[in-house]
Amino acid sequence: MVGQKRTLMQFLEYLQKQVVCIPYGCWIWTGTVNNGYYGKIKFKRKDWMFHRFMYELCIGPIPEGMLVCHTCDIERCGNPEHLFLGTHKDNTQDAINKGRFDPRRLGNLQIYKAMLKVH
Repeated sequence: MVGQKRTLMQFLEYLQKQVVCIPYGCWIWTGTVNNGYYGKIKFKRKDWMFHRFMYELCIGPIPEGMLVCHTCDIERCGNPEHLFLGTHKDNTQDAINKGRFDPRRLGNLQIYKAMLKVH
């Protein structure tokens, strides 16, 4: 396939070979990842995070400035049933509610401080 354009069906067949289904229904990307967290793919000369690609493919467009968050909290999961749209604040609040918030992760501390001012 080098030098040839893939059809969507060919690309989906490729994706299927890179995904492992685990208990709880997660579709785990086993291919390339960025920063060790999110699956990374390329489709039609565009770089995508796997979960964002799956959201757009199965659910629809992602509005400007919105995140695609995981109900399962597994960054490499692309199961559209585990994905929802949210803001940075929504995602941080979700992490706090689930007891998995780590202010040492890049950007979390600033968001956390801003949320404390709101409450």
